[in-house]
Amino acid sequence: MENEIYIPLFSGNSKSREVTGCLYLGSTDKTKVVDGSTFLDKDISRELSIIQNLYQLEYIKISRKKRMLNVIYMMSQIIREREPYMVTHPYNVAQWSLAIGKELGFNEKRLETLYLSAVLHDLGKIYISADILNKPTKLTNEEYEKVKKHSIYSYRIIKNMFDYTESFNEIAIFTKHHHERYDGTGYPDGLKGEEIPLESRIISVADAVDAMMSNRTYKKAKSINLVINELIKNKGKQFDPNITKIMIEILMKSKAINEQILSEPIIWGTLLITTSEKEYFVEGTLVRNEDKYKFMTETFDFDNDVEKSKITDIRLYLEKNQNVNEYDVKIEKFYKNELYISEIKAELTGESFSMLWDLEGLLIDNTKKIYNINITRIGGNFMSFYIDDSEINNNEEDKILKVIIRFEDDYNIVVSGKINKSYCVGAKKYYDFSFINISDSVRDNIFRQLFKKQIETRKSIVYSLANSN
Repeated sequence: MENEIYIPLFSGNSKSREVTGCLYLGSTDKTKVVDGSTFLDKDISRELSIIQNLYQLEYIKISRKKRMLNVIYMMSQIIREREPYMVTHPYNVAQWSLAIGKELGFNEKRLETLYLSAVLHDLGKIYISADILNKPTKLTNEEYEKVKKHSIYSYRIIKNMFDYTESFNEIAIFTKHHHERYDGTGYPDGLKGEEIPLESRIISVADAVDAMMSNRTYKKAKSINLVINELIKNKGKQFDPNITKIMIEILMKSKAINEQILSEPIIWGTLLITTSEKEYFVEGTLVRNEDKYKFMTETFDFDNDVEKSKITDIRLYLEKNQNVNEYDVKIEKFYKNELYISEIKAELTGESFSMLWDLEGLLIDNTKKIYNINITRIGGNFMSFYIDDSEINNNEEDKILKVIIRFEDDYNIVVSGKINKSYCVGAKKYYDFSFINISDSVRDNIFRQLFKKQIETRKSIVYSLANSN
């Protein structure tokens, strides 16, 4: 380059301006000089003014989005402390909502507004007592009235913090009305039918589905069949009939697409950092920026809490609609509480059974201690499960263990195997368990149960739909 010049680009107003970028001009032609006199030309000066104005608008948009993502991140940290079982709930609701919005043909801008509305729908719960939110028994009428105010609180927080754009005015309204019912008996305003914003009707269904499919301090998660039956039973009452139909169709498409989760702008996850000496489980928020990612956490300092030269592997675990997905990550750099990731690849498990599945079982270790386990995924050679409120003794994780799988209709299958991986997501400790020395007949029985479940689920759905009209 023979001639070059850098032109500063500013953000802020006339009283408070700072350089946040620059425009580079260069020439390979020795005869063309680029210097200050170049900008005396009116046409060039006008073009530069237009570029500066466009840059300022884009910078403001990026700053506002960053501020919004920071609010979501702070909300996740607050929820993590106050409601450990709810830390993934807003993201699950957002994912279900996004799936419904795509089926309805929403454009990209409307999908983003829907997604953010779903993530922020329970923001107002930060004003509700943690004792009420985590109460293991039924709420009193007084307590329930307090909980009902959270949708109003969400509306006010979003309006006060993000009142500068039309989209956030919409988000405030959508969060306010996500507990309205299609029959007009919901809250806070008792809206009915299509008086309720469409996005609020979508979030209402998504919220209910994730609540039914998740364990809480006061209840166990429901099976996929029960969730679908509840949707059908409340179609036209609590839920919009058309959105209910779409949600059921989505539930029926039970294959988990690992890569889809990476297209979402922000999601809660867990990093498993393995070193030559120990393992670190780091919970935080994964934020997408174009084709790169940033993992942010308040509980871990990547510069000081781990010796980078001893790291042997880093894995990322993300929960999507009750399925935990594993990813291999390529690290770009560490910086304090942030990890910059240049590439994420899904770890595909060829033998995973992709139906949404919820089985109970018993794990027996070598000391004869018995653990109640919740099986989430199963194949011919492995299964995944989690344990609530306890962990398996680390000394047992590298030994042969016995598991009793309790299929429906009181049919039990006994398998032996080893835990080959464990990881935490939210309040749950998950384990990947590989079968060892199981016979072909046992493996055949496992597949027979899986195929049987597939057929029964489809028959149940078809029957319920036929009898709901």
